Amino acid sequence: YRTTNTWASHDLLNGPWTSLGATTNFGRVALAVAPNGGTVYVAMTYSLAPDYSSGGGMAGVWRTDNPWDPVPTWTDISPFLLTGTEEWYYLGLSVDPANAHTVYLAEEGFQVYDGTFWNDLTDSAQLIHPDQHALAWAPAGAGSFTLLVGNDGGIWRNNAYPPTTSWSALN
Repeated sequence: YRTTNTWASHDLLNGPWTSLGATTNFGRVALAVAPNGGTVYVAMTYSLAPDYSSGGGMAGVWRTDNPWDPVPTWTDISPFLLTGTEEWYYLGLSVDPANAHTVYLAEEGFQVYDGTFWNDLTDSAQLIHPDQHALAWAPAGAGSFTLLVGNDGGIWRNNAYPPTTSWSALN
């Protein structure tokens, strides 16, 4: 749904997910809005059973640059490779605060979409804990930011901007 008047009224926002089946089969939804307010990303999972006992997976990741149009245009930017099978449990999405064309997808691993390609930012050598759930940005001065990730193992900080595969535990 979408509202422009603090929920005094709202509209059903149809998108590519509408053709995927009954909305009762959808699970977790992650929404990321760019600081410019004109770019919106949606990641959505599906479940195979109401209690997730049969698993589920990623339904897709979509982007629109015209979220306030009566019928927004959506582009499927779903990653070709997901590192997990329980996106109904772990799923996060965040737009780079300095670049609306870059979005980060947290799942079992961690990926970045740069407007063209998905790249894996998970660094198994540093043993970042799997099951990513939350993403946040902290200003780091001079137009730079620090990406923080919350997962089952605590809080992790990326050691570069733009983020790379270098992570440090803050636990």
